[in-house]
Amino acid sequence: MRDGTPCTWASHRGCQLGNHRNRAPNGIADKVHAVEEAPQSTDVALSISGPPDGQDLDIRSKRVPRLTQLDFLTSTEARVSAQMLSEEGKEIEAKLAHDKVVTLYNFPRVTSNITIYPVRQS
Repeated sequence: MRDGTPCTWASHRGCQLGNHRNRAPNGIADKVHAVEEAPQSTDVALSISGPPDGQDLDIRSKRVPRLTQLDFLTSTEARVSAQMLSEEGKEIEAKLAHDKVVTLYNFPRVTSNITIYPVRQS
């Protein structure tokens, strides 16, 4: 703790990481701090399933993510539309708004490097 007394489990919550940064780990509080300070990755698996007019976005994660908004972006990262959501959990199934998917699909695309030649019929 900040007054110099060793951090114990009972006093751990008020210690503010005060004096154990320069000590060798020797107690449960030090192990808790090591876990809290360790960088943790978040692995997320995304998949889309279902027919075109009723697609679901499936999200699987080891942690508990909160899904509040789904942005529909073009390949140039322009936001075409957004769908507000309120989902939370390790396994989330969110119904995609079909009109948002159609809006994204019909959004004009940049074709500066593509030349389209008319097809000649004989």
